[in-house]
Amino acid sequence: MAAYVKSLRPDIKIIGVQTTDSDAMYQSLKTKRRVTLNDVGLFSDGTAVKQVGEETFRICKQCVDEIVLVDTDAVCAAIKDVFQDTRSILEPAGALAIAGAKLYAKREQLKGETLIRSPAART
Repeated sequence: MAAYVKSLRPDIKIIGVQTTDSDAMYQSLKTKRRVTLNDVGLFSDGTAVKQVGEETFRICKQCVDEIVLVDTDAVCAAIKDVFQDTRSILEPAGALAIAGAKLYAKREQLKGETLIRSPAART
């Protein structure tokens, strides 16, 4: 996704999200080499990898502007937010992006800004 978006709109900032206990890509980008974690957290098991793939790492080095880290509490809060808004229940890996967007918006003090917009919103 990041490579596609950057090829069309290089000005768009791509921000990845990982949990604090499964942050292999964050650590790999920080050290500029693929890192192997000793353990990974199991709460967001759909995103828990000990080592990122070679090709994924190469693409992320080129296309991802930043990775934010969220803890389990932030993921749980995102699950709760979505449930209260839509009565849908997300799995932790599905709530990860929402938790990251909330953290980023708070950190950057963004209010009234568009962080994510679907193609349908342009019409």
